[in-house]
Amino acid sequence: MKIHILHHVHLSIKHGISTYLDDSLHDINHIYVFEDHTFPDVENIDWLIIMGGPMSANDEAEHPYLIAEKVFIRQVIDAGKTVLGICLGAQLIANALGADVKQNPVSEFGWHTISPSNEIKNTLLANVFKQDLLLFHSHSETFDIPNNAIRIASSEACENQGFIYNNRVIALQFHPEITLPLATLFDDASRDSWQKSPYYNAPQSPSNSSELFNDSALIIKSLMQTIEDSVI
Repeated sequence: MKIHILHHVHLSIKHGISTYLDDSLHDINHIYVFEDHTFPDVENIDWLIIMGGPMSANDEAEHPYLIAEKVFIRQVIDAGKTVLGICLGAQLIANALGADVKQNPVSEFGWHTISPSNEIKNTLLANVFKQDLLLFHSHSETFDIPNNAIRIASSEACENQGFIYNNRVIALQFHPEITLPLATLFDDASRDSWQKSPYYNAPQSPSNSSELFNDSALIIKSLMQTIEDSVI
């Protein structure tokens, strides 16, 4: 399987997605969209993964490469390929499908519960998100659900925690790939601006945070395996 990953920062920290792919035998191509690059031919893509970053999907003036990236994402979707986007990646998918990205009423950081939608039961993700889950968040923006897409889940602070489109394009606002080093990196970068939010909590603030990181590892593994099986 040919998997292409779009990156918006250089990140040496391992997380659930990179660990899963490192253990696979797939052909992995990393594309750093903020550097000189060439997007692959759409026909050479089996699965496109779009990672996060500190910028907004709306920051096209400051990061003009986002314009071409959204066009590319739409081309991949229209070609019937499988796509997964995390946080900023999810917002870029939303934009590519014609939906708005905007400020969430409050910033959401740390461990918060998501509740799956009823409609998700009829999708590829039925067995991944089948109950309330306490997962990690790090965002101040949100997106509208694109036309013909299905909401995956909601949280108390954010109605649209993800969507699935055509049962093969998955956009997640939250971070199931989280690890303690990655959560610490997020916290160091955002604590000063987000800690006044009522939905801020530090990565290790729950007494069972080690269990939560372990639970997230199982969830991202289940998600990746589910998507992989659907492509193969």
